[in-house]
Amino acid sequence: MSKKVVVKKPEVSTGESIAKPVNYGIIKRFQIFVFALYQFANNGLVSGRTGGDVKMRNGRSRKMTVPSLVRNAYTQAARGLLATLSSMWNTLSLGEIASWNNYILTASNRFGVKITIKGKAAFVRINTNLTLIGNSPNILPTLGTTVESVELDSVTAVADTSISLNYTAVTSPSVGLIYATKSFSVGVSRPSQAAFRLIAIHDFTIASPVSIFAEYMRKFGTCPSGARIFVQVRNIDNAGGLSSPVTQIDFVVP
Repeated sequence: MSKKVVVKKPEVSTGESIAKPVNYGIIKRFQIFVFALYQFANNGLVSGRTGGDVKMRNGRSRKMTVPSLVRNAYTQAARGLLATLSSMWNTLSLGEIASWNNYILTASNRFGVKITIKGKAAFVRINTNLTLIGNSPNILPTLGTTVESVELDSVTAVADTSISLNYTAVTSPSVGLIYATKSFSVGVSRPSQAAFRLIAIHDFTIASPVSIFAEYMRKFGTCPSGARIFVQVRNIDNAGGLSSPVTQIDFVVP
């Protein structure tokens, strides 16, 4: 009697990777749903990191890169101030912390959308402003109204000789912070915010103009003819540390 030979059929691949989790399909659909919901909630303007890509609201994307750690006098001073104020926050009483938690500071994010800041973030922001204009930090928040912005009219400059800022004087007691960039080529029209450096403080209740040449040269060392320079100003309330919206002007050195 002959023995029947049974041939085992090869298993048919389902096309799924054994490395995928059991609920991979559900997870994938959930990610697509979240992405669609996020896109709908932001009027189709998506931003943020997705995997190795960074999505921008202008519809473009770029590869995710880790920014280099910049170490210079400006960034070290900023980190030192942040560390000091963070340590000061830890010494506040429960009542003082509660006051900052109940305090609401309105600001704008990088997209120009209004956001509210309170608690430690408000404490650090307000007292950073006060420290920059030479005032002592506030232990308790000081209620205040909006701060008057500085209207920048024009800039008069001579290469490596003078830079004067012309503006409309404000009426409320405050101190202005003046920021500037290094010299760019004429083709640059929108430098990054990181390019601005604090060069001077000024009382904008005093009639214009104000010379910022010495402060600019001390920071950047040169003011060549044909270069484009950007200047920003924000006004800080003396008592409460509130900041006005930033005003900006640029000019080409003759």
